[in-house]
Amino acid sequence: MPDALENPVLSRPLLQIDGRGSLLFRVPGVASYLLTDRNSITISPKDDTCLPRALDFLRGTPAALICLQQGFMPLSAICLAYHGRSFLLWSPPGTGKTSLAMALVQRGFSWMADGLCALDMRAGHPIIWPGFPVLKLWPDSLHALAIAPPPEGPGAGGRFAISADPWYEAEPQPLAAALLLTPAHGGISTRSQRLHGGAAFEAVAKMTSLPAVTHALGADPDILRSTARMAGAASVLDCRYPAGLDNLDAAADWLMDQMVSAQGGI
Repeated sequence: MPDALENPVLSRPLLQIDGRGSLLFRVPGVASYLLTDRNSITISPKDDTCLPRALDFLRGTPAALICLQQGFMPLSAICLAYHGRSFLLWSPPGTGKTSLAMALVQRGFSWMADGLCALDMRAGHPIIWPGFPVLKLWPDSLHALAIAPPPEGPGAGGRFAISADPWYEAEPQPLAAALLLTPAHGGISTRSQRLHGGAAFEAVAKMTSLPAVTHALGADPDILRSTARMAGAASVLDCRYPAGLDNLDAAADWLMDQMVSAQGGI
């Protein structure tokens, strides 16, 4: 594993990209990741004890880099499937969207991704490729969802890693809707608004990953086109609902109605 790439076109403290499309990404104290030839990745953990964390971090930025190298648009969102269609859920970190998504799985949705999936526009319409079959939940979320904590205990950050295999949809699915989730406090009632034009484009753009890398790879035009086509082809909804685990069931029931309605009552 090289310490640095020769003649990088992008050089950041944790990331380098050279003119041939090779990428070197570092997670300090954990591992380095070298992506070459658009189909090869080398992982160099700091030591043997770091290997589990190195594989965990692989599901984030390194996987998004692979998506870009393969011509897909990496999306930072939760993705669920329902009756042969996919749905993207986005909200700022720490707002409880994983708990809400898991409540939807308990209502019949399938799991596709937690934090990273890929948009494929090659067929002319948006198709979402699934991410890794794992999700992470806090102890209070497990309790609210009536899920038994895994016997191996929580990870270093305090969250439990849950296998999504029982509900996992491994096949790519055409996109039905992208939902911008805004949990609100203070007794705010539910509200849903369909976005169009520039507002829909801005909502979809929030879901894209690694803008600096996209620019360094010269993929800006492709990403902009994909974002615009995705915003035009799928329903884009701005959904506001009461925050908190105490409101989880009601929010999930309401959100399911919005998602089904967005797809015309599938």
